[in-house]
Amino acid sequence: MLPSGIEKLYWLIRLYVSGHHDVGTFCREFEQTYNFEIDSSKLSARERSVFAELFEKVTRYSPFRRDIDEYGGYRSAGQIREAVAAARSALDGEPGVAK
Repeated sequence: MLPSGIEKLYWLIRLYVSGHHDVGTFCREFEQTYNFEIDSSKLSARERSVFAELFEKVTRYSPFRRDIDEYGGYRSAGQIREAVAAARSALDGEPGVAK
């Protein structure tokens, strides 16, 4: 059975870091899960902060260099990779994190 809710956010991060999901898939799935599938009242304060910050970045992902260069706020694949690494590090010690 596939994870749901909060566990799915951690699972998506693990799939992306392991190379199972490409950046576009990760961003779409993370956005969908964060927006519609979690009960934010069940997040710890640290999870709430870290996942919200990551959400703000993944929703601004663009595969197009022109978007990134010409329009402020869009994020590249490299920037998403860095944001995910930072989120994983910030969530170290939370129950959903697996190294």
